[in-house]
Formats: sequence, C-alpha cells, structure tokens
Amino acid sequence: MMQKRAIITVSGDVQGVGYRDIVNKIARKMKITGFVEYIKPYDVKIICEGSEENISFFIDKLNIKKFPVDVEGIKFDLNEPSGEFEIFEVKRGDIADELGERLDVARLEMTKMVEKQDGALSRQDSMLEKQNSMLDLQRKTIDTIKLEGEKTRDTISIHVSNDLADLRQEIIHMKSNLSKVMDKIGISE
Repeated sequence: MMQKRAIITVSGDVQGVGYRDIVNKIARKMKITGFVEYIKPYDVKIICEGSEENISFFIDKLNIKKFPVDVEGIKFDLNEPSGEFEIFEVKRGDIADELGERLDVARLEMTKMVEKQDGALSRQDSMLEKQNSMLDLQRKTIDTIKLEGEKTRDTISIHVSNDLADLRQEIIHMKSNLSKVMDKIGISE
C-alpha cells in the first residue's frame, strides 16, 4: 500500500467548536499519524500520513456539517511521507485559549440539551392538553350516561307504577267478579 503525506487546510466554523478533537478521533480510527492545529485567522491545519486510501477517506470525513461544526472548504496537497509521526495528536495553544474553547464547546452542548429539553417539554405540554381534552370528553360522556340512566329509571318507574295501578284495578275487578260468582253459587267468604 502506498503511503502518502497530506497537508490539509480546513476553513469554516472549525475553531472553538471541538473540531480538532473530532479530527483526532477520525485519524486514530483510520490509523493515520500526524497532527491538527489552529492557524490564523480561523482555519485548521492538518499534516498527516497514512495509506493513500486511508488519507483519501480521511479527507472525505473532514467535511463535517453538524452543529456547531460547519466546514466550508478543504484544500490539500499530497506529498511523499516523511515517516516522522508515530501517532496522531492535537497541537494545543495557550492554556487560557484552550480552556476558553472547552467552555465554549460545553456551552454549545448545554444549549443543545436545553433546546432538546424545551422541545420535550413542549411535546409533553401538548400531550397533557390532549389528556385534559380526553378527560373532559370522558366526564361529558359519564354525565350523559348518568342523565340517560336517570331518564330511563324515571321512565321505567312511571311505567311500573302505571302497570301496578292497572294490575290493582284488575285485581279489584276480579275480586268483585269472584265475589259475585261466589254469591250466586252460594259460597261465602
């Protein structure tokens, strides 16, 4: 496998967003050696060595457009390798600048988490509104069932009362007729 050296300049939103650490992880997974560092004013420089195939794939993977990183351009030159690198590393600058970058990245991550949480709370609020609507509908249904049950009970009660009154009248009439029949045949009570 042919070894190559690549000198790469990446431009866009690549400083202060954790891009160097992402590049470091990609390079290590692809068995690429070298380093990544900031260059002024806003770019990142990568000097790396590895198989020609891995270098090609590596350059393709550098084109990241996932918040907060937004690569706008990649320029590179391929040369013969020097073999000077044993590992891939991030060249860091002044400790205060590096700490500031870490805090900026942490702030961006926290902002994403808050946005996700706000979205989840909004969806939860929507679900609670739907649940409240369902509970209102259930209450209305229960009230309707109670009302209809009361109407049905009242209707049945009226019919039963009327039927009982009719039955009483029939029994009275039957007793009267029975009494007349008993009188005619001479049976006394």
